[in-house]
Amino acid sequence: MANSPASGSQPEAIAPAMADTHLGASRQRVWRYGVLPLIGVVAIAILVLRVDVGSILSELRGAELTWVLASAAALTIFYLVRAARWHLILGRRHPYTLVFWISSLGYLANNAAPGLGELAKPWLLRRRRSVPFAAGMSTVVLERLLDFWGLATIGLVSFVVLAVQGSSVPGWLLGVGAGVAGATTLILIATFVAARNTDSVVSWIRRVLNRLPLSPRLAERVCDVIDSLLAGAAILRSSLPTQIALFGSTWATWLINALAAYLAFRAVGLDPEPAVLVGGLMAVAVSQGLPAPPGYIGTYQAVWLLAYSGLGLGPEEKVLAAAIVSHGVILILTVTYGFLGLQSVLVSARELLSLRKEPRPAFAPAGLTSEEKP
Repeated sequence: MANSPASGSQPEAIAPAMADTHLGASRQRVWRYGVLPLIGVVAIAILVLRVDVGSILSELRGAELTWVLASAAALTIFYLVRAARWHLILGRRHPYTLVFWISSLGYLANNAAPGLGELAKPWLLRRRRSVPFAAGMSTVVLERLLDFWGLATIGLVSFVVLAVQGSSVPGWLLGVGAGVAGATTLILIATFVAARNTDSVVSWIRRVLNRLPLSPRLAERVCDVIDSLLAGAAILRSSLPTQIALFGSTWATWLINALAAYLAFRAVGLDPEPAVLVGGLMAVAVSQGLPAPPGYIGTYQAVWLLAYSGLGLGPEEKVLAAAIVSHGVILILTVTYGFLGLQSVLVSARELLSLRKEPRPAFAPAGLTSEEKP
């Protein structure tokens, strides 16, 4: 029987969509496996041309193991405290050990593909504790906002101290600190107000959407997503002591991270001033939000050298050797804790790394539930 006009046109309608999907996937592969690794290669090439490789190898061979181990211990405390803060953001509804191992898997995923950890954490929460993906994702977004706010504010304080001491601060570094601090503060204030007036905010958004040429189903779905996102920021409606613990733990987290960086410097014989230490660390941490190669290899060292050299720390060979020590410790710890997390959370590395190939999870409304799946 001959095809009807409608059925005959169906392949013509599907083919362009399939082609677009294939083209989009091809572009993602080129970006992930071509462009991002190339960024790392270019960064390494620039470093090799800029510094004496033999001197760096000599500095690494002479690094004091005691300081390296102390840096690893400080980083372990950093991971524990940062997981405790996420545990607080989640309302302490889930076992701390589970939250820690999920955080560790996030670091492991980020080593493989920077940015993947931010998807892995809410995905694992949904899988193990039935937390809606949007609600879990909103806690991760709040975490990142707090991280940027904490780093930028600590960095700005450091720059003020340096200015008082008569030291010069690169304009680009000061601009990054002021911009990030200002932007994150405004976003946190807006989130704080929205989280305390969730019903009013969702109602207002619903009225706005109803005036737009959208289907009622789509408008309701958008409202459900916003409701779930605000549910993840419920901690901003909590008591003053909890708020103090939240923001205090943010500062404590990054000061501990600064201690780990200081110990890496000490391993190669450098003793940076606290203001220089924290100011450079702010630039390094903020840069990790930019496109980067797997494991941040190359870009981590390049930004570290650029930031600390700009703040007057030297010689460059020692600064770069400290970057290699710091990054090496980070990679060893995140891979170790990550693979231990695979066993604790009962997920395979293949599942974790295939997240970007999965269909985007449905955004379910409601708060953070605590029923654990078998």
